[in-house]
Amino acid sequence: MLDPAQLTQIQQTLANHKGPTLSLYLEVNPGKPENARETLTLRAKDAMKGLEVPPAVRQRVLAYLSTYNPDGRTLALFAGEDFLEGYTLPVEVPLQGVEAQWGAPDLTPLLITLDEHPRAGVVCLDREHLQYFEVVLGQIQEVEDAFRGLPTEEWRTLGEDAVGGSGGRSAGPGATGNLGRAAGGSGKDLFNHRVGAWTHRFFLRVGELLDKRVVEQGIERLILIGVPEEAVQAFPARVQQAIAQKLPALGVSRPTPAQVLQAVQDALQQAERRGEAALLAQVRERGITGVDAVLEALQEGRLHYVLVPLDLEVPAWRCANGRVGLSPEALKGFCDGQEVRPVSLRAVLPELAAANRTRLEFVGGDSATALNVELGGLGGLPRW
Repeated sequence: MLDPAQLTQIQQTLANHKGPTLSLYLEVNPGKPENARETLTLRAKDAMKGLEVPPAVRQRVLAYLSTYNPDGRTLALFAGEDFLEGYTLPVEVPLQGVEAQWGAPDLTPLLITLDEHPRAGVVCLDREHLQYFEVVLGQIQEVEDAFRGLPTEEWRTLGEDAVGGSGGRSAGPGATGNLGRAAGGSGKDLFNHRVGAWTHRFFLRVGELLDKRVVEQGIERLILIGVPEEAVQAFPARVQQAIAQKLPALGVSRPTPAQVLQAVQDALQQAERRGEAALLAQVRERGITGVDAVLEALQEGRLHYVLVPLDLEVPAWRCANGRVGLSPEALKGFCDGQEVRPVSLRAVLPELAAANRTRLEFVGGDSATALNVELGGLGGLPRW
């Protein structure tokens, strides 16, 4: 399962190999008849025809594909004179069936995948269970020890004491409304106060553990299922800021990962689109627009964010010192007589962004249309 740490590992692995690299991305979804193994091999052959791929590298790739059994949606292959690395992704990357490049490794499709599917956490609460799940690249896994150490038995016992052992789970943190049925005015008030104080402490501890997960696992979004507002108010500010959506309880006790994933898929996609729209609004208000202007500001280190449409197809030129322009003429004065070669702007943007400590945000849908039609193809948010 691809994550930022693994992407860094891929970059380091490729950096250890000298010389040009073939970067090949293939849609391999086995649910589509057009993705039969023979068809994949033909696509790869066609993609490599127009590139200066050495015969030995070409044969290594075709031999790999001849025995490859698709078990995901996208295959990323990197091959050189002395190596071949293959990674299968469980989600589809925006491709026209196949994408290939010979030269510097092209990791842009992997970056797009991580950007479109950020790591998310899901908290699911009912009257008997508190569960935590993480969603990465469209796949979900329950983290069973995420809330280890929480006094859940005390929570249950407290609820049972309130009603003499019947129906007492209404006192648990997942309950709303009546906290118990202690008889008598002052006794009832004291009981409710005790339950309320314990519940608040419980949610404070939940928030602390969530905050730790957010930091350590790089959780960008949280979805809460069946979690009451009083719990949210007890969470640390960083956890509250990560909450993308709150959903009602699922109506089943201890839902399965598949049930939870089905419940949150739309919410996660909506959160991604909302985040893109918010950045686009900031670009419209105070940003820099247009490919030429954004490219210049990026290489001057003036940008915090660059918004890139998923379908960006802009040719560019690069000189040996790394400077990129939209034409050889634009690079005069930067290259000092160095060789200037054509490159794909989309392929070199990640390297330029990393060198200038700028974040890339790849956008789709309406935001991509707005970038292409209204804002000249790229948008940038200045640091100041």
